[in-house]
Amino acid sequence: MSRKSGLLILLCSVVYFCSYLTRLNYGAVLVEIVSNEGITKTAASLAQTGLFVCYGLGQILSGYLGDLLKPERLIFAGLTISAGMNIAVIFSPNPLLTAAFWCVNGFAQAMIWPPMVRIFSLQLSDTEYDRACISASFGSSVATIAIYLIAPLCVRFSRWQTLFIITASVAAVAAPETDAIAAKRARAEKLLAAYGNACAQVKIYLKLDKNGEPPKH
Repeated sequence: MSRKSGLLILLCSVVYFCSYLTRLNYGAVLVEIVSNEGITKTAASLAQTGLFVCYGLGQILSGYLGDLLKPERLIFAGLTISAGMNIAVIFSPNPLLTAAFWCVNGFAQAMIWPPMVRIFSLQLSDTEYDRACISASFGSSVATIAIYLIAPLCVRFSRWQTLFIITASVAAVAAPETDAIAAKRARAEKLLAAYGNACAQVKIYLKLDKNGEPPKH
């Protein structure tokens, strides 16, 4: 695997790691939210349900937007919106508004994985594609472990809102890294264009006769 491919896979894995942080954090402190905010578990769980429903519906929307926008822009928008919704939840005055924010987060999360897979398919070989998917999945697993390690610390030494500040900050820092992904994609597209032009020139050359003229029919 080339160095460029390895760096691309690493960047995408980091981005996916950050997206999982902003997705799993609510569930990790759900009990604390119920306890501290004085709401029922059913009311608090509306946000979780809304996220999963909107994430599924968002896959359809993401596929449509993927035909109109560059995948890197979708990933950037997804991470940025997700970071914003994480901050919005902190200041939400009631569980219904929290659920609305988390539904938006579900749509935002759906704007990350499909475009990332598209980038993999465009820039990587079959073997590298498989490694990239495994690496991204590993990033999500590490994020799951990290969330359930950090969440108790936030609750113990601060409050549940601190976890959302941390995850939002991480996502906000990671979002601009999509520019690096975009730069690598642009270089790959230039190489593909140059390769296509070269192939076209070869085909024209092979069709010339011995005098250097196109064959007469």
